[in-house]
Amino acid sequence: VSVIEGQILTYLHENNMVMPDRNEGMVKEDLEGAYVESQMGYYEDVISYDFESLYPNMMIHYNVSPETLVLYPTDKEGLIKTPLSEEYGIYYKKEMGFLTKIVEKNFIERKMFKDLKLKYGKEGNKELESYYDSQQSIRKVFLNSIYGVLANEWFHFYNINTAKTVTLSGQHLIKFVRDKINVYFND
Repeated sequence: VSVIEGQILTYLHENNMVMPDRNEGMVKEDLEGAYVESQMGYYEDVISYDFESLYPNMMIHYNVSPETLVLYPTDKEGLIKTPLSEEYGIYYKKEMGFLTKIVEKNFIERKMFKDLKLKYGKEGNKELESYYDSQQSIRKVFLNSIYGVLANEWFHFYNINTAKTVTLSGQHLIKFVRDKINVYFND
C-alpha cells in the first residue's frame, strides 16, 4: 500500500493536490470476481489465452479512479458505462482521473523499457538489457499491485466499488472472449 500511495502522493503534490485522510473504521468487504474456483477434471480441446495487463487496461478503459466514481447517477449522460452499471449502478466520469493517469504513465514507461531491453539484448549489451529488464519488471509489479490496493481497507482511497469494477470487468471480458472462441470453434 505504501509504495502505491507514495507514487500517488508524489503525483498529487506535483499537481497541487492533497491526499485526504484515510477513512477510519472502514470494513473490509468481500471482493467479487477476485478469484475463480477451478473445476477438477480431464478436459479435451483446451485453449489457453492471456490478456496483456488485463487489470491495468480495465482501469484505463473505464477510467477507474476514486474521484471519477459515480454510483447510481440519475443523469447518466457523459458517464462511462461499465459491465457493472446495470446491476451495481457503477459509472465513471470521462475526465481522466489521477489514478488512471498514474496507471497509464507506468504502462507507457513499461512498454518503453521492454522495447529498450529488447534493443540492447539484440545488440548484445547485457548490462543495459538487464537494467531495462529490471525497470520494466518494477513497473509490471506496480501495475499489477494497483488494483489490489483498491481492495485494501488501509488504502487512503479504499472503495470496494472501484476494486469490483476492475475484477468483474476483467472477468466479463474473459467470459466474452471465451464465448466468442467457443462459437468460432463449434460452428
